[in-house]
Amino acid sequence: MSNFKSSVRGLQIRNGSFFLRRMVNKITIQHTLGRVDEMSHKEAEEIALNLINEVKEKGIFALQTRQAFKKTAGREHGNNKPQTIRDISNELIDRGEAYGTKKTGGRPWRKRVVAGWRNWQTSERMGILIDQPITNLTPSIIEDWYLNDLRAGKKTATDNAFRQLRRVFSWAI
Repeated sequence: MSNFKSSVRGLQIRNGSFFLRRMVNKITIQHTLGRVDEMSHKEAEEIALNLINEVKEKGIFALQTRQAFKKTAGREHGNNKPQTIRDISNELIDRGEAYGTKKTGGRPWRKRVVAGWRNWQTSERMGILIDQPITNLTPSIIEDWYLNDLRAGKKTATDNAFRQLRRVFSWAI
């Protein structure tokens, strides 16, 4: 274990990784942030501050979310395989179905909400985008999709599909 000068209390280097150990609002954070050779000290401090702020806002729920994401990301999507919109929306749906989201106040999603998301994934309007790697999508691709869908269908349906797409991108971030 090695300490270094950091503006974030509890941030240290352990076994070649940045590690945060700190108590916030009676919740103990013990979380590995990343390898020393893969990120800078500033990046580690920024990630640590984000985690601390999330725990302040959401409590233990923030830590559980991070742990669940870490397990699924390592198991399902190796480091080199880019995630698609379908992959990310499946994670969002699974999380909402099991634990709820911030929007529902931690209450699990209703069956009709889950069914609505599954229908959105399989809808014809999402056919072009749903299996695209999220890293390949550019604003111009999304704009073209939106304008084409707007011409082909109803404005409210296009806006609803776009709203769900934005939510998937927020979840990915």
